[in-house]
Amino acid sequence: MNETPKSSGPAELKESIERLDAMLASETAEEKIRAGMGIRLALGMAQELKSGKSLGSETADLVSDWVAHYGQDTVNAAVIIAREFLIKPNAMRTALGKKLGLEKGEGDEEAGEDAEDDLDGEFAAEGDELEDGEPGEAPE
Repeated sequence: MNETPKSSGPAELKESIERLDAMLASETAEEKIRAGMGIRLALGMAQELKSGKSLGSETADLVSDWVAHYGQDTVNAAVIIAREFLIKPNAMRTALGKKLGLEKGEGDEEAGEDAEDDLDGEFAAEGDELEDGEPGEAPE
């Protein structure tokens, strides 16, 4: 029995990024665009880290294009969402699973509730304090 363990390898990461790019190209609902951009940015940053590249080496151009296309406010919201995914990925994964009707794992109750609040459109706004006490602003 040669079973390969399930992991988020480069191929799966690339496929997820491609699916998000396609979704963003056709989506019109602002909240879905913001959430999709946030997830896309987090995955792009993960891809940069996994391949040993500096953060922003590829995602900076992406964010710059988004600002030109969607505006600074939408991109700021996406950056906050990406940051939440990078800071507390398990909580965000749990909340997404709950939103999609998937079951939560044991011990994820409290984290999932916090993240679910975030997914209900209550992401920290510019100037709000985030978990680590830094203002919820896009990085310069």
